[in-house]
Amino acid sequence: WSCATPGIAMPPGASRLREGAAAWRSTITGTGPAKCWPASRKAPEMDGPARQPLRRCDAETLRRADRSLKPPFQVQASSGGESAAFTAEGVLRHLPGKRLVCVGRWGDRSVVLKLFLDARRGSVHAAREARGLRACARAGLPAPGILFDGRVMPGGAPLLVLPRIPDSLDLLDVWNAQPSPALREALLEPVMDLVARMH
Repeated sequence: WSCATPGIAMPPGASRLREGAAAWRSTITGTGPAKCWPASRKAPEMDGPARQPLRRCDAETLRRADRSLKPPFQVQASSGGESAAFTAEGVLRHLPGKRLVCVGRWGDRSVVLKLFLDARRGSVHAAREARGLRACARAGLPAPGILFDGRVMPGGAPLLVLPRIPDSLDLLDVWNAQPSPALREALLEPVMDLVARMH
């Protein structure tokens, strides 16, 4: 199951664009398991050269989604009375009903979206993660800052937005690429030093 809504090809021309948007609103307000956005909201942004609607998913839709969930999709979030729209472009980690981590965009900025979907414990998990990241920053440790701390609306699932680290490497991949035990040992020294500083 995913929150995908059937795409509607949008031919050029303003009148046809309005017709397509109206048809899209009609589609998502029909009966069925996936309603990504209420019809009362404005028509969604268009995605890609085919000009297909960019799906908007609320917290409950994401809580119910299994691993067949496919980006791109958009979430609307609120923090301190301010709202923002984020686009998920790829899934990094998905624990259905508990956690969803995506790469995406906030305006023209590349970000990581961390959604805490557990209806009972999601707020606790999000607060713990935010405290840890802020503690690392205070200690001068290399950790991403929090760009946005809010909740997906409607539905209220906590959301943390972090900057995406460009050209990042997975430690296991770097480890496996080392041609000798001596180089692997040398690789571990700064890693162990960082882990010690975090504790």
